[in-house]
Parts: sequence; structure tokens; C-alpha cells
Amino acid sequence: MPEPSDPADPILMAGSILGLRLWRTDSAFETLFSGMTGARWQTDGRATSATCIRHDRGRHRAPGKDCSCGLYAHHPNRFPPQLSLRISRPYPRVVIGLVEAWGRIELHRQGFRAEFARPVAFVNYRWNPPVGLDEETHQEVFRRHRTIFEYRLAELAERCDAEIIDPNEGDRLGAWIRNDGRAISPALLRELVPERPPRRRRPRPG
Repeated sequence: MPEPSDPADPILMAGSILGLRLWRTDSAFETLFSGMTGARWQTDGRATSATCIRHDRGRHRAPGKDCSCGLYAHHPNRFPPQLSLRISRPYPRVVIGLVEAWGRIELHRQGFRAEFARPVAFVNYRWNPPVGLDEETHQEVFRRHRTIFEYRLAELAERCDAEIIDPNEGDRLGAWIRNDGRAISPALLRELVPERPPRRRRPRPG
């Protein structure tokens, strides 16, 4: 549960919460980068600490209430459709996973910005051979790409002290999230971040 704080400040969570996000990576999966800013994440099991690099907002601790700084993640119970699409098919040099986040948390309806976070699980893609790959050579290329990806993902998970959620082995992302228990429930999210009423359009004159 969140601790009481000044309404102008980000919420300070007691414990950690769960988030879903993606990273860019290199060909060897040795580094993780933010897809938005290019900021580098820790890949040795330690937490990544958010730092604001903007100079027009004044010096402040991340995440700032009126800034865009912080470590981003989607709420696992309501991530956007485009992220579901990415999970369902492989993308080169893109890794999807779950993070635990703590410290100062700036909550929003679709996700949050956190002060500290680290990967706790990576999601393997669902490797369905593309339609039309009947030739033996194409099938071999597909298998080789899958083998390389899964090997490097396993190495990355080991360095980060994280698990692998593999739908090809019967793992279910939703079940993993429910069993973990750190995702903010929809009811609590509505309580912490009330929905804003839709803006009324002004009638046009004439």
C-alpha cells in the first residue's frame, strides 16, 4: 500500500510493484536500453536508478511530478494492444520482460514511472513458424534464429538473476503475474488514480 505523502509528490510505495516493459538490446544481449531515451539499464542483478537529464525543470529527484523522468513500465493487468502484438511474434533486438519497481512512484492509468527498478522475468516469444516457410532452408534459418535468441535470453536472465516465462513450454504470462502478487489491482488503481471526466466540447457559435 502507498504511504501518505504530500499530494504534490509522487506516491511512495511500501514494497515493490510489478510492471511490464520492453527494451532494445544489442546482438549479443549484453545490454538493455530504454526504447524511448536510450538510457542503459543494469544487467547484473542490481537495480537501475532513475536520473532526470532535463535541465529546464530544475534539479529534482526522479520521477518528478511535473516531468517525464523515471523508469517506465506498463501495469501488467492492462498493457496496450501493441505490446501484446510484440509478445506474440519475434522482433530483432527487442526484449520484453517484467520489472519490480520501488521508491518514488508516479502512477498513471496505463503505467508508472519509478525511481528504482530491475528485471525479474523475461518473456520468450511464441515461436510460430511464419506461414509459407515450407522450404527446408527457410525452416533451418528459422530454427537457428530461435536457438540463438533463446540461448542469449537465457544468458541475460542468468546475469540479471531473473526468470524466463516461456509460452512455448506452457508458461502463461497472466498466471505468472497473478502468482507474483505485486501487480496493482484494477480496483486499487482506480482508487489511487481516479479517471478524469471527459472534457465537454464547447458549442460552436452560429
